[in-house]
Amino acid sequence: GVDGTGHDVKFFGDDAGAYSLWDQSYNGQVFRGAGYAYLAFESARTAVSSGDILAFWTFQAPLESSSGTAAEVSAQIRVVADGNFDATNYPTSIRFHTGNTNAVNVQERFRIGPIGQIGISGANYGTDGQVLTSTGASTAPAWEDAGGGGLSWADYVGL
Repeated sequence: GVDGTGHDVKFFGDDAGAYSLWDQSYNGQVFRGAGYAYLAFESARTAVSSGDILAFWTFQAPLESSSGTAAEVSAQIRVVADGNFDATNYPTSIRFHTGNTNAVNVQERFRIGPIGQIGISGANYGTDGQVLTSTGASTAPAWEDAGGGGLSWADYVGL
């Protein structure tokens, strides 16, 4: 086809009500499950090493805001191996990347590590007793030691 002649395209599942639909009226994809929607990204890799990207979603800037020849990547959500996989071990993190300039590469800003760690700008997880701080809207957050002072539990209950 050509622009302006789009049609709905629908693939039916085995269960009543389950389908995938390209809806031309809003140029979007719909996934509907009979009980829940399921979308899987699978790799055919036979070996996974630390640092391997398992799947990612890319969000691109519109053509009018890029160089005019191709849309630039403005953000990505990546699923990355945080160690070598074997039959019982598959440490994985989810990483959020955003762009700040017209550079093609986006930078990692936030991650959730394989055991629930929160990383800022990479594997910067902080240490016990640190808090996440910010010096304002134009700077990245940082882990810093918590300041002393304040009330303790004993102060609160009057001991």
